[in-house]
Amino acid sequence: MELPKELIEQGIAVVALLGVSYYVIRLTNFLFTNLTGSLDEHKEITIKLIDGLNNLRGELNELKIELAELKEQHRNYHDLFIISDRHIPRMQEPVERRKPRPRSGGS
Repeated sequence: MELPKELIEQGIAVVALLGVSYYVIRLTNFLFTNLTGSLDEHKEITIKLIDGLNNLRGELNELKIELAELKEQHRNYHDLFIISDRHIPRMQEPVERRKPRPRSGGS
């Protein structure tokens, strides 16, 4: 059996092309069968995690709003007493502000 002359000259390229074609076909089959099934399993988990993250962000925003309201109430309450008691300084002295806090718990 004689092989055509072009096949002998292009033999390595043809074998490489067949090998790469086989690899691409196997990879495509893997992606469309095995990997797609695995992704479907994790899709629900990913959606639940995203929902949980959105819920946490919403709660954080609500807490920021509540904190801003409490700061405003405190400022208004504090200003009310400053206006009525003029002998109390509005700001603490730097020495008083830098007093060390007592530490809790021991090592």
